[in-house]
Amino acid sequence: MLQECENLMGRLLGSKDVHIHDTKARWAILVLCCITMLGPYFCYDALGPLQSPIQEVFNLDNSEFNNLYASGYYAGMLTPFFGGLLIDKLGLRKVYFLFILTAAVGQWLVARGASNMSLSSMMIGRALYMVGHENAYVAKSAMISKWFKPNQLAFAMGVTLCSSRLGSALTAYFGPLIYLNYQSIAAPLYFGYYMCLFSLIAALAIYAIDSRADEKDEDKTLESEAFHLGDLKSLSKVYYLLVLNIILLYGVLFGFLYNCSHMMTQRFGFELAEAGKYMTLIFVVATASLIPISYYIDKIGKRINVIMFSSVFLAILHLFTAHLSNSYDNPNKLVIITLIGAGIGYGVYASVSWPTLALTAEPKVRGTAFGLCGSLQNFALAIGAHIIGWVHDVTIETDHGYYWTEIYLVLLSVLGYAAGYQILKEDEKNGTVLNASASEEQQERFHQMNEETSKEIEMSKV
Repeated sequence: MLQECENLMGRLLGSKDVHIHDTKARWAILVLCCITMLGPYFCYDALGPLQSPIQEVFNLDNSEFNNLYASGYYAGMLTPFFGGLLIDKLGLRKVYFLFILTAAVGQWLVARGASNMSLSSMMIGRALYMVGHENAYVAKSAMISKWFKPNQLAFAMGVTLCSSRLGSALTAYFGPLIYLNYQSIAAPLYFGYYMCLFSLIAALAIYAIDSRADEKDEDKTLESEAFHLGDLKSLSKVYYLLVLNIILLYGVLFGFLYNCSHMMTQRFGFELAEAGKYMTLIFVVATASLIPISYYIDKIGKRINVIMFSSVFLAILHLFTAHLSNSYDNPNKLVIITLIGAGIGYGVYASVSWPTLALTAEPKVRGTAFGLCGSLQNFALAIGAHIIGWVHDVTIETDHGYYWTEIYLVLLSVLGYAAGYQILKEDEKNGTVLNASASEEQQERFHQMNEETSKEIEMSKV
C-alpha cells in the first residue's frame, strides 16, 4: 500500500525538472484544500441557523447571542498574524495541519458546552475553534499561492471558496433539521466536529504531497525562503487599502449572516427549519458564481472594478431589505431576493478580493500578509457583532430591530466603495497592474515595484 502511494505521488509530481506549478499534483492539492475547508466552515456558520433555539435555551437577547461570535473573533484578532509568522518561519504544511486540529478540538468544546448547558464553555470552545479556523484559512491561501501560477490563482482560490460555502450551505440546511430531530442544540455542533476530523485527514494528505514536492523541487518555493520581519515593509499602500476594503465588505456580508435566521423568523414570518432551508440559497448561489467569476477575473482582470461593483450592489440590496414589509401570518418571500443577492454579492467579492490580496505581497511574506489581514478583519468583525447586536436591541420597536441594522450595512457598503475608489487611483499610479489580466509578466512587474519601494524606505533611513 505504501509503495502504491509512493508511485502515485511520483506520477503526480512528474520529473525533477517540472515545476510544481505545472504538475498534476497541484490539482490534488486543490481538491484536498477544498476538503480541509469543508469541516471548519460547517462549524463557522453553525450558530446562525440555531440562533432562535440557542437564545431560547440560554435566555439570551441578540447582543448576548452575538457575544458568541465576538468571543471567537477576539480570539482570532491577533492569532492569524502570528499564525502567518509561524507559516513563514516554521513551514506551511506543519502549521496547516496543526490549526485544522486546533479547530476540531475547539468545535468539540463548543458541542460539549452545549451538552452541559455551559455558555462559558461554548465561548471558550468558540474562541479556540476560531484560532484554528482563521489560521487554517491563512495556511490554505498560502498553500494555493505556492502551488498555482498568478494567472491561475483566482480560479484556484475560487474553487476552495466554493467548498467553504458548501460547508456553510450544509450547516444552514441540516443544522436546524438535526436540532429538530434530536431536540438538542449539541447534536448539529457534534456533527460539525466529526466533519472537522474528516478535514484533518485531508490535511495529512497535503502534508505528505507537499513534503514530497519540496524534496523534488530545488526551488522549494514558500518553504525555503528566509523570512524576516523587516520584509513586511514590502507591503504597499495598495495592500492596506485592500485590507480596509475587505474589512468593510466582509462586515456587510457577515453582519447580515449573524442574525439572518432570526430576522426571517421574527420579522418575515418563517418557521425555523424553513428559514434554514432558504438560507442555503446564499451559499448555493455564492458557490455557483465563484468559479465562473474567478475564471473571468484570471482571463481579463478588472479586479478593482469588480470590487467597486460589489460595494454598490450590496448597498442597493440592503437598502431594499430595510424597506421590505413585515409579515407574521404568511412568510414575506420577497426576502428571498435578498438571500439570492447576498449569495451573488459574496460570490463576486470573494472571487476577487483574496486573489488580489495575494498579488500585493511577495511569496515569502504572503503567509504574514494573509495573517495580518485576518487579524484586522477579525477585530472589525468582533466590533461589528457588538454594534449590530446593540443597534438591533435599541431599535427593536422598528421592524424588530432589523431596519436600522440594514441601514448600518448600507453605510459599510458605501465606505467600501470609497476604499475601492482609492485602490483604483493607487493602482493607476502603479501602472494599472491589479486591474489588468493576471499575466506572469505583469505580476513580476508588480513585485519589482514592491521591492523598489522597500529599497527606497531602506535608503531613506541611511
